[in-house]
Amino acid sequence: MTTGYSALPPADDPFGLFAPVGGMVSFAVGAEDAAVERVVLPARADAAWAELAAARRGLQQGDGQLDHAIRRMTQVEARYQPGQIQMASFAASDMPAPELDLLHTLETLEMAAPEELAQLSRAQEDDLTRWEALVQQAQDKLAHPVQVKTQLGATLVGYTWMEWSGDFTTIFEDEVDSADKVIHHQAVELVLAKIMARLRLATVITSGAAQLIVKLSGPPGTQVFVVPAVLKYIRDVLAILRAQPDAPQF
Repeated sequence: MTTGYSALPPADDPFGLFAPVGGMVSFAVGAEDAAVERVVLPARADAAWAELAAARRGLQQGDGQLDHAIRRMTQVEARYQPGQIQMASFAASDMPAPELDLLHTLETLEMAAPEELAQLSRAQEDDLTRWEALVQQAQDKLAHPVQVKTQLGATLVGYTWMEWSGDFTTIFEDEVDSADKVIHHQAVELVLAKIMARLRLATVITSGAAQLIVKLSGPPGTQVFVVPAVLKYIRDVLAILRAQPDAPQF
């Protein structure tokens, strides 16, 4: 028995970072220990194509927004000099809130006051949970073949099993026409694009945190706070871009 969820992310949240924490790991493991992505589309072909197109645009938009966040993150890494953070001067500048929050976290880690670290730990609980869920999803996806089942309304169209080596098998239901087969193939491509977007996101957060950890002058044990801080930074930047697509770069 398997259950699943729509593999098409909302157009305004292609990476799923704004979903409730409890919903981060929502795919199911099938009898063959492979994650099943169930794509449920409208029964009408034109509506199904419209939903696929919207999902594709959402992923493309999210990828561009992540590029923007990476550029900003690179500038934060370049500005950060251990022991030289002066939040008062930064706060008086026109530095955006996500950068101020991240630098404030780094300053707290440099000072390593126990009460401030305890407060920071409580504030980071949700983002740490999101990070752990994101990593777990990435590990689960890479550990098993990808399975995609596509439905048009209540009708199952096709099923694809794909190994990460590139080998794949597709089985269509009886009497499925060629147009619906194309829809299934497009759904498979979008599922793979979504998985790769999540993997890229995990890589960006990991590498961004690593760059700051190398420079961090805080005592041993404070480095663990950097990853959720970077995840929060990326989330905050993406949230701004969602609300204001033309927001200036930092």
